[in-house]
Amino acid sequence: MLHFDSHALHIDTLEYATRRLNAALGLSEVLQSIEGPSAQNIKHIGISSHILISDTMCLIDKVKFQVRQDNPSP
Repeated sequence: MLHFDSHALHIDTLEYATRRLNAALGLSEVLQSIEGPSAQNIKHIGISSHILISDTMCLIDKVKFQVRQDNPSP
């Protein structure tokens, strides 16, 4: 289950995003370390990585939106 504090500071939200990217990279390393991974292993790791990366992008977009709201262009 992915969790983050919707009222967190921008820096904390970006930290959550960084941790999710690190987890996705960790899954990639696990896949590389498995000798002859099964199609099922590849599928599950691919899905998990996709979820983590998609969630990371949502967190980054959330911070971008909040920063733009806090600092409107003239």
